[in-house]
Amino acid sequence: MWYYVMLIFSVMMVCADDERIFEDAHKLYQQKMYQEALELYQKIEQKSPSVFYNMGNAAYHNGDYMFAHLYWLRAQKHGDANIFRASSKNLALLAKEGAIQEQSPLFLWLWSVIKVVPLLLWQLVFLIVWSYLFVMICKRSISKRSLVISSMSLLLVVPILLVGYDTAKREAMIINDALIYNGPHASLYQIGNLPKGKVVVVASIKENWINIIADGNVGWVSQEYVAHI
Repeated sequence: MWYYVMLIFSVMMVCADDERIFEDAHKLYQQKMYQEALELYQKIEQKSPSVFYNMGNAAYHNGDYMFAHLYWLRAQKHGDANIFRASSKNLALLAKEGAIQEQSPLFLWLWSVIKVVPLLLWQLVFLIVWSYLFVMICKRSISKRSLVISSMSLLLVVPILLVGYDTAKREAMIINDALIYNGPHASLYQIGNLPKGKVVVVASIKENWINIIADGNVGWVSQEYVAHI
């Protein structure tokens, strides 16, 4: 009993501390003390998408475009529709300035759809549609043409949503220039390198090594060079 009471009390204290730090950091940001604000934001233990968004703003004004990119990607990925739009707008500004590559319109459309309508609801909708088509087929009250069009539409849309969602969940960023190896050890063969700021997809993790996919190539990078989005 006392264990749960202490646990709840500890969580409340952490939340209170985080809120105080957030307010202090925001005041520093308004005073254009961006480095100091960023250092305070980093001390927040339970970082929300709003915190990551503000960290991106502070890093951008501090001239650190790579970390601005990283923090805005985290806000974009984990935030609601409003934070997603705000982060996407800032990322588009970075791309316009030539600091990063422009995000794919398909990716932005996919994630905007997921932010407005949760993936679980999409799955439920597709299940209902498939059930409806099955019933119509059994009753033979649907034409072959309508059946083909409906089936092809679902077969195209569902994989795009699921693959895109799964890929975005496993994204990470290279935060320092890193060597790529053909296995999880520095004594193995080097197959290339990745510049800092590069966004990659995490395939798997083995101890302190991460198996990544970048531009169609697969290799292993030391975990110290990777920040998960």
